[in-house]
Amino acid sequence: MRLSKTLFGFCSAGAVTILVSNAALAQEPSSSFKGFYVGGHAGYGQVLEDGAEGTNGIVGGVHGGYNYQSGALVAGIEGDYDDTDISDSETVAGLPASVSIGYLASVRGRLGYATHNTLFYATAGYAWSNFEVSVTDGVDTLEGTLDLDGVVAGGGVEYKFSKLLSGRVEGLHYWLEGPNSVEAATGVVRAGLTLHIPN
Repeated sequence: MRLSKTLFGFCSAGAVTILVSNAALAQEPSSSFKGFYVGGHAGYGQVLEDGAEGTNGIVGGVHGGYNYQSGALVAGIEGDYDDTDISDSETVAGLPASVSIGYLASVRGRLGYATHNTLFYATAGYAWSNFEVSVTDGVDTLEGTLDLDGVVAGGGVEYKFSKLLSGRVEGLHYWLEGPNSVEAATGVVRAGLTLHIPN
């Protein structure tokens, strides 16, 4: 009788331990986003103000950064660079001109929540860009560049296909300013793949 009670006690304690452990694991994400990572992405961008809604095109580039993770909370820093095909034809002082965005770059903080293999995150930071302008009078062409900088913010979702590989979809909004009160608000939507470097 004592032996059966002892065995029952051990079994009960073991069952409780297993249930508690499983419950604790269920609260933790099944994949870790912690560590360094690098990746590539591509998407679509568009200038959103100053009557230049037609200024749009393809973007593509690279990103990389580091994530710190505590439970489901993920915080990190990321840098990115995009070449762009965002361009439009305009009229400057009555002359035909073309305006294009040479590149978009940023350094941003990221803060997110991980559940199982999925990370939902918000991001914001410092951004800079280069605009290329070309004006022609039919004979001569005047070309120049304009450097702009400002802030960028957005958010996205990232999904881990495996320990080393994840995919992401994100949207970013850039508020950029340059000399002579030049402003350019630009929106970008892009998708990418990321390689995670084991710790």
